[in-house]
Amino acid sequence: MEAGFRKAGYKKIKFYEFNKSLVLICTIPKNADINQMGKIAEDYDKKCREWNQRMVGYQVGVPGTVEGQKWVQAKSFYSFTNP
Repeated sequence: MEAGFRKAGYKKIKFYEFNKSLVLICTIPKNADINQMGKIAEDYDKKCREWNQRMVGYQVGVPGTVEGQKWVQAKSFYSFTNP
């Protein structure tokens, strides 16, 4: 799957899990269309397509999304680094 992510232009992908919840945080190029990137990854690597097909039944949008919308772009509002 990583080859598909690279081909699509993703910069960084991290998954987090807690109980039955998964959180995906991905870094994409500025002004990129994440939906288009997903299609590129699926076209390039069938495992990306299979993963997305498996996940579609589990994915739900966060409050504030329109029906059918599962992905939103979050904007950073705070960062802390302790050297």
